[in-house]
Amino acid sequence: MSRTLLLLLLFVVLLVAWLAFGWSRRDPVEAPALPAAAAPTAPRAQGGEGRLVTLGSAATEIALALGAGGRLVGCDSGARQLPGTEACADLGYLRTLPAEPLAALEPALVVADAAAGPPGTLAQWRSLGLEVVVLAPVQDVTGALRRVETIAAALDVPERGGRLVAAMQADIEAAAAQPGPASTPRVMVLYARSAKALHVAGRGTPADALLQLAGVSNAVAVDGDLALTAEAALLAAPQVLLVPQESLGLLGGLEGLLKQPGLHDTPAAQARAVLVFPQHALFGFGPRLGATLMSLRAQLAALAGDLP
Repeated sequence: MSRTLLLLLLFVVLLVAWLAFGWSRRDPVEAPALPAAAAPTAPRAQGGEGRLVTLGSAATEIALALGAGGRLVGCDSGARQLPGTEACADLGYLRTLPAEPLAALEPALVVADAAAGPPGTLAQWRSLGLEVVVLAPVQDVTGALRRVETIAAALDVPERGGRLVAAMQADIEAAAAQPGPASTPRVMVLYARSAKALHVAGRGTPADALLQLAGVSNAVAVDGDLALTAEAALLAAPQVLLVPQESLGLLGGLEGLLKQPGLHDTPAAQARAVLVFPQHALFGFGPRLGATLMSLRAQLAALAGDLP
């Protein structure tokens, strides 16, 4: 084969190779970037319409009586003792509430007793845009009825509020018409903040107003709540002791109560004249005020023959 022919064949081979590989080559095209997957997030609580937090036993009891139990998502530890609050988040002690657990519930409304705190926590909730209704302190029946109206207005159920007020008034009137103690015994209302901190309810307190409604005398002649001393107990000389059930538990039961300094030598302790009620019934002035008053008057009447 001649050299010319070999060169021609080589040219043809190179041309075919270039057409097969070079012409079909394309510049790479980047595939469109897929959107980055969103980071997984925890389910967000549905705030806004309806979600309710109540702080204080009376506020919680009133909200339940107004039919708002289905909206209730949180309350303080004391209110968690009430029937109907089993599904509520426990937000802690009423006077020392942390801000974050309540805010995490994203309530549409917070209804708080006047004792709820600390004040900075309530201010923090408001700064987050939460609606916080703080109730006025209640010292008598008039204040108790106004509180119902306030909560009913906040919940936008004024008609139910009116019916509850009317029912409370009827119950209180019925209790007042019931025969009470023939005499006017001196009653001391006690409560414990711890096993070593016993206090008494003096004049001008909700407990004092309850005693007046029951037709008995407050053995404590000073104003407000104060720590009990042995000297004060002996000076007051109560004939009956009225104690919250929760406090009795802190003190080790009835025997633990009667061993408290000064109380052992009082007429009430000597006669073992001790009446026990739930704390919210004694101090709350809530929807069951009439029932509490009726029970108190009946028990005082039953004790009358045994009082020193």
